[in-house]
Amino acid sequence: MVLGCVTAARAQYVTSSATASETEEAAASVTLPCRPYSPLGQPGIFNQLEVGGVIGTTGLGVEVAAPITKWAKVRAGFDWVPPVNIPMTFMIHAYQHGGVTDGNFDRIKELMSEFGFDIDERVKVDAKPNIATFKFLVDVYPIPNNPHWRVTAGFYAGSRKVAKARNNIDEAPSLVFLGYYNKLYEFFTSSAYLDEPIYGDIYIDPEVGDQLKEKFESLGRLGVHMGDFKDGTPYIMEPGRDAQVKASAYVNAVRPYLGLGYMGAMSSDKRWQVSVDAGMQFWGGTPDIISHEGVNMSKDLVDIPGKVGRYIRNMKSLKVYPTVAVKFSYTFF
Repeated sequence: MVLGCVTAARAQYVTSSATASETEEAAASVTLPCRPYSPLGQPGIFNQLEVGGVIGTTGLGVEVAAPITKWAKVRAGFDWVPPVNIPMTFMIHAYQHGGVTDGNFDRIKELMSEFGFDIDERVKVDAKPNIATFKFLVDVYPIPNNPHWRVTAGFYAGSRKVAKARNNIDEAPSLVFLGYYNKLYEFFTSSAYLDEPIYGDIYIDPEVGDQLKEKFESLGRLGVHMGDFKDGTPYIMEPGRDAQVKASAYVNAVRPYLGLGYMGAMSSDKRWQVSVDAGMQFWGGTPDIISHEGVNMSKDLVDIPGKVGRYIRNMKSLKVYPTVAVKFSYTFF
């Protein structure tokens, strides 16, 4: 521990009648005891506490800050992006032999309506952000005697999953039907009806089974055409075991930040302040958008159609996340 000793010239009291030579002599002869040195008591080092609320592209947040030198400050806080719903639509298609077949969906719909089933060729999907992050930032004020402009570096940290999408609950009947139809397709086209019951102990007549096999082979399977693989093969997404279609977007859990900021006073005593920050979070490259079947739609697919394709292209461009935030704060001491 560093010890600091000061002379009584700064602490020893002398009478106002003492001469200048007597005062100097007293200061030279008396020394105060040494005491431990602490940076907390020095000017500009943790001698203030600033608390504020933040709103911006990082969502809503809270933040605390304190100076560590006369020209630098540390900040820590938490940001949360509200899960605002972004509606999208997938189209169900019939496909066979590795390709989408036009017109077969209507034939399948007509066939299954005879058994009391109905299906909508449009599947509504709800996409939502999933961002909640801790942040630690260091502000440096490079201009002497200017407490306004700053350069900031640090990091944001949170879950790797930054967005998620799944079908609207109202679409469950259509997706359940889609899965049921595909099971029937597999049952007949694989000739399983020759050895396995169609229900309980009930077996289907082989001749009827042959006719249905031919029918299903002409119609094809059902799925959502999400785009094409880079070799030209269509990617047809089918519902999972839970009869849902889902996808999630992933980035690095720790995201370095670099930016600029400006802070100014809102009150005469300079306790109330407003600041603006603009910078970038480095996400670690192109986000991975993974379907429930494990396909990376941002890196493995091309020609993704419709609104879904536009959103995926936008996500692919976000190798860095633009960060703009406004903070209103109060300094307690």
